[in-house]
Amino acid sequence: CIPVALLAYRTSKQETTKLSPFETLYGREARLPNDIDIKRAGENELIKDIKRNWLKAHENIKKENIKRKVIYDNKH
Repeated sequence: CIPVALLAYRTSKQETTKLSPFETLYGREARLPNDIDIKRAGENELIKDIKRNWLKAHENIKKENIKRKVIYDNKH
């Protein structure tokens, strides 16, 4: 069951980054066996996608940190 659980975790969008761990690392959504239309991206396009996703994740983390700080400050 562990490989299936890991696949589920790695392909699920995270609350903070709004991206899955797989998408953050590889710059694209995971290709699952039930995906019919699979297009292979060129290496340069893949690098651009990875950089774009890292920036997107970084921005989402900043927004989440601000949101959590406001909640913390309101409670304390």
